[in-house]
Amino acid sequence: MGAWEGDALLVGGCEEIEQVELAGAAATTIFLALDTMSALSRSIPGNWHDCDSTAAGGVVNAVRWKTATFAGHQLRYAVTGSGPAVVLPKKDRGSYVPFERLADQYTMVQIEPLGFGRSDRPDPYPPVGIHEQILAVCDQEDIPEFAVWGFSQGGAMACATAQATPRARLMVCGGFNVLRGLSDAWLARMNRERRIPVGSRTFWNLFHSYNWHAELRQMAIPKLMYWGTLDAQRVSLKDQYILRGVGIDVAEFAGLDHGRSGFGDPASPATDVVADWLQRHGW
Repeated sequence: MGAWEGDALLVGGCEEIEQVELAGAAATTIFLALDTMSALSRSIPGNWHDCDSTAAGGVVNAVRWKTATFAGHQLRYAVTGSGPAVVLPKKDRGSYVPFERLADQYTMVQIEPLGFGRSDRPDPYPPVGIHEQILAVCDQEDIPEFAVWGFSQGGAMACATAQATPRARLMVCGGFNVLRGLSDAWLARMNRERRIPVGSRTFWNLFHSYNWHAELRQMAIPKLMYWGTLDAQRVSLKDQYILRGVGIDVAEFAGLDHGRSGFGDPASPATDVVADWLQRHGW
């Protein structure tokens, strides 16, 4: 990766991205171009989706799928690796790329909240937050504090978790424009038509009730947000300025859409960028 200079990490050629000087902003802007992403992707092991992950030095980290009981319902989660904990809230089944690739550095925990993946799908849904479910798993695993990292709806879950508990020591949100969130009209239609599963409806109603500009400003922990330049969730230059003004580091991946900058794409540079960012913040 490139060298950190001042408040920016510039990697490779960045001609595709309009760079703006944000005077006085305290956070970091990261620009990645396609040639750099190709180099990063060459370091990704081919067995990222297997049941076991191979860490540096050939050590195999077993993936342990487990169950926790919360509010009388079963929560499914998986654990692998060792070291400081990184929690990934996830809405679907299977393993995410960072979960197994970073197991040589961290205790990686994937959690499928109630209503998602293989966890129970209660209806009516318990009147609780995502963070309470994450803390139940962390208590069961004797994890006192953790970094929380999510993408898309999982990114919104990461924000909600970091907002709700001081045990979240760092927060990473990818592929979701927190400042814009969901419109009142979209939320009203969701609640009226009820086509979206109850777990998602419950979460989005809670998430929408917060003023996220104020909440992000009050989070006194390191925060990183990222997206691809072709992602519909890309944050405008104006909103990037706002994010940096409230102490959030931002990364933008040139030429990538929502899927290619997500957890499921082994060629995404996000894993390496986030791992580097975590280490630079002492995690």
